[in-house]
Amino acid sequence: NMYNIDESNTYCVETMPLYPLGACYVPTITCTHVLNNVQPKNIRMALDLTNENKYPQRNFVVSMHALDTNRIARIGTVMHVTSIEKQYSYNGKSLDRILVTCQPVGLVEILNVSLSMNESDELIDDDEDEEESYLLASVKEYLPNERLDQWEGDVSNPRSDKLKGMLKHLWKSYSMVKAMYVTDPKKRTATRELPPFAVDAVQNALLSKWMTYDDTDKIRINHDDEYENDKQTFFSTGRGANTKEEEEFWKLAESWQALCNTLRQGHLSNFYSDRNEIMIDAARREQKGKPLRLPVKKEHLSKEVQMLLTLMEQRAIENFISLGMDPCLDFQALISLNCWEDRIEWLTFMVERERKRLEMKAKLLN
Repeated sequence: NMYNIDESNTYCVETMPLYPLGACYVPTITCTHVLNNVQPKNIRMALDLTNENKYPQRNFVVSMHALDTNRIARIGTVMHVTSIEKQYSYNGKSLDRILVTCQPVGLVEILNVSLSMNESDELIDDDEDEEESYLLASVKEYLPNERLDQWEGDVSNPRSDKLKGMLKHLWKSYSMVKAMYVTDPKKRTATRELPPFAVDAVQNALLSKWMTYDDTDKIRINHDDEYENDKQTFFSTGRGANTKEEEEFWKLAESWQALCNTLRQGHLSNFYSDRNEIMIDAARREQKGKPLRLPVKKEHLSKEVQMLLTLMEQRAIENFISLGMDPCLDFQALISLNCWEDRIEWLTFMVERERKRLEMKAKLLN
């Protein structure tokens, strides 16, 4: 059965495919993602998701996966499949990959994990089929105790003023960081270490409008007029859809995550550029005028050059970690918090950390 009711705890449990990834996705319902599936087990999962008899709601859960320990995060994001594109080999005989376009619809807590079953509902044991067996997860809704919009209009509630102040402080810090990335092109305080493509991507990722307030401290989140509160939900309770306030919060978090991802790709691009120059230069010297053997691989170079490249990689990793702009772990912590005050406070901490770093950098440049 798709739904199982646990009467002792009165929550709904659903079983759906589990997609472990080295990434974290925030539940921004108005956002879409494309997952490229090339492994046999992932292709099989994508094909099963098109089977309405198996998964009528076409939902699966994405959870952060640690490669070193093989552990899976307890809190995951439910994705709703909107479209699937099959790509075959040049002769059309084999299915090489499937592109899955999906949309986040909410957060869940993973209760247990198992292997998928074949058509006879038996576990796949042989080695060949086991490579194509994907994971299944039993999950339940993961929602805070109250909605983000419950404080609105309640003047007598002291938490109303507190949350207003927290949201106001978050948007002020976000706007200051945005100004350093977007409206400060000549000084290039924030974008100095980024390649040109990353600069444009960063400026496009940051939101231009999210919250307005005036001197009387009236505060309003600018809702997306096209957003509807009856978006796709994944549980029979129907409580999975974000309210407008919650959706706008996740939209701000998603834009900050896009900034973190862009910074990471920019630093990776710079690192690979420097590394490739050193590798090609070392290969030319070692070939001594002979034709250059391509591709140039690290293991084909001298031990001294290999040690230099390893040291460069370690320094690049340490430099990026020192930025405090990790696009995965910090956001996994964000979606794992079950209180809106804690979520706002944690996102504010991330934004404030980058603001202070850029301000210190500007002082050093001056």
